[in-house]
Amino acid sequence: MNLRELAKELGLSTTTVSVCLTGDPAKRKIAADTILRVREYAQEKGYVPNRMAKKIFGLDKRETIGILVQLDSSIDRNLPLLPDIFSRIMASGQEYMVQSCLPPGIPETVRLMVGNGIRRIIVIGNIHDLQFLGLEQIPGLELYCPDYVFGKTELRNKAVRFRGGFCREYFFRNLVQKIEEAGKGPIIMDYNINANLLHPEKYMFFSVPPSRKHADYCQFGYSLTDKVHSLIREGKCRVVLIHHDKTAAGLMAGLLERGVRIPEEVEVFGYNDFDFVQYLQVPLTTVRIPVKKHLCMILDHLLDQKELPEQIITEPEVIFRKSFGKIPL
Repeated sequence: MNLRELAKELGLSTTTVSVCLTGDPAKRKIAADTILRVREYAQEKGYVPNRMAKKIFGLDKRETIGILVQLDSSIDRNLPLLPDIFSRIMASGQEYMVQSCLPPGIPETVRLMVGNGIRRIIVIGNIHDLQFLGLEQIPGLELYCPDYVFGKTELRNKAVRFRGGFCREYFFRNLVQKIEEAGKGPIIMDYNINANLLHPEKYMFFSVPPSRKHADYCQFGYSLTDKVHSLIREGKCRVVLIHHDKTAAGLMAGLLERGVRIPEEVEVFGYNDFDFVQYLQVPLTTVRIPVKKHLCMILDHLLDQKELPEQIITEPEVIFRKSFGKIPL
């Protein structure tokens, strides 16, 4: 049943019925018994007002929360968090809009959401302030980043209301130092880790070819098997640090096929703490990023008006499993 049909059955104008259901009938001086009759009849017929129309005509004063999902290498880590976000927002009685885009499309997508009346936006994905250039002048825009990349740039965009993350440079430098202090090594790693070190030239690294970025990480890891296997046999590799759990899983599968014992002959350290890595043939030691904690803080602020700092730096948690012997961090 639509609004016109409902009004016809009640013998009222569509405007009167609409105001009774979605507006402020007191301002229109609509009789109380008419308001009650309209609402009870609409409930009886199962009529649900058009929420988008309410937004367009300014009848719903609650702000819709925007959720912008960046389709980058962090998507596998962050996607499982979305159902909890949706449930929390819906339980509060508020609405949300979800959009997704590749990293270069962030400014355009934010403007699209603002055009739909959404000015409070949670941006999911590895984010830094340079991605928000040109958005500083949008009145009332608030961007909340639970997976912020500290150290990427010194720029501070005024539209970013919250930055939650950890310092990758500090973390990886400290990790490599602690591994060496524990007497482990030689170490090889991927470029994403190597680039954060003070003396990257000291370490052998491999990089993900452009054609494979954000594609099949597991297959790429498997393709590294021959190279890493040779380095192990030559005594040039005892520890492998990899910036993506799927790449680590692919590499470990290839090494196990060749009879390499993990962690006896080589230790493997991953990143992201995907759910599946605890169930691998050799459970993977990995890094758990504190995105969930930051999301809870953002939702507490947006839904419950709790105070929120402008930024928070939270140390990630290392989850030690069988693929890498425990070390003090």
